[in-house]
Amino acid sequence: MHSIDLIRENPTRSRDRVLAHVEDMRDHALVFPTVNGGGHTLWVLGHLAYIEALVVEGFMLGRRNLLAAWEEPFDGAGTSADPTRYPPFDEVRATCREQRERTLALLATLGEADLDGPSANTPTGFADTFGTSRHCLQYVADHWYMHRGQLADAPRRRPESRVVRRPGRGRHGGLLPGPLVRDRRGRPHGRRATRR
Repeated sequence: MHSIDLIRENPTRSRDRVLAHVEDMRDHALVFPTVNGGGHTLWVLGHLAYIEALVVEGFMLGRRNLLAAWEEPFDGAGTSADPTRYPPFDEVRATCREQRERTLALLATLGEADLDGPSANTPTGFADTFGTSRHCLQYVADHWYMHRGQLADAPRRRPESRVVRRPGRGRHGGLLPGPLVRDRRGRPHGRRATRR
């Protein structure tokens, strides 16, 4: 196996593994993956598309980022649950897929020797990360994996999938579906925690 084979394989695998977590989240695209926030499904999809366009089109090829208008909602200061800040879910999902397909089409035209060619527009101080085509292409594959955890955690935060531990049922309490409501001490709201 040559390194070009691995560079071609990684974006395909990361696409397939990451997008597997997206399909059932369409109606819950703004659910944060943790109680402390994080990147919800809609934000992650837009962020992946925006960063991939920035890195491949902008840094590696020196072209204009076709998704530059997505910088504020998908790479700005924070993640919002306000749906008016984002394009519709179907558009974001389609754009994310299209951007990855453009990257894969570009990869099909490159040979082993092309990978170590310098990027056209490496940001100052980031030569180790974006200095060559190899660096840029590996970064975008890895970037998808970095956000995979958020996409995997978000379905567990959907209202219908939350679980409450009810004390007094068995040695460690019982798990029953329902809203996750706890008092300030972390006990289920409205019930006294008892040990048996």
